[in-house]
Amino acid sequence: MRELSVRDQTILEAIVEHCQSIANRLERFDIDKDVFTADAALREMLLFPLLQIGELANRLSEGFTQTHDEIPWRSVVGLRNVVVHKYNALDSDWVWDTITNDLPPLNNCCELALNANEGDDK
Repeated sequence: MRELSVRDQTILEAIVEHCQSIANRLERFDIDKDVFTADAALREMLLFPLLQIGELANRLSEGFTQTHDEIPWRSVVGLRNVVVHKYNALDSDWVWDTITNDLPPLNNCCELALNANEGDDK
């Protein structure tokens, strides 16, 4: 397996932190789809780390994103653009689907890459 650059490793660690932050907030505030849809403040609380994930994904090396093409990296980056530029027109159902269905595989991919890289250090 290809060793991660320090930059990619740092970015992946930050993406994992943001994914976990979202998961923790969902649990801590007992947020389900109905609550998410009804409460703008809670949506905003979850959108910020989502935006950060898109920002970070845009900084990953081309080598990493090509090697880990199971994640649609362009879409992850595009999500950031949608959140920033179409904030007032965001579809709550789409954002909820992204948070609940797309983030777990992204988090898993990042964790696997980080864990594999740790194994390369041994």
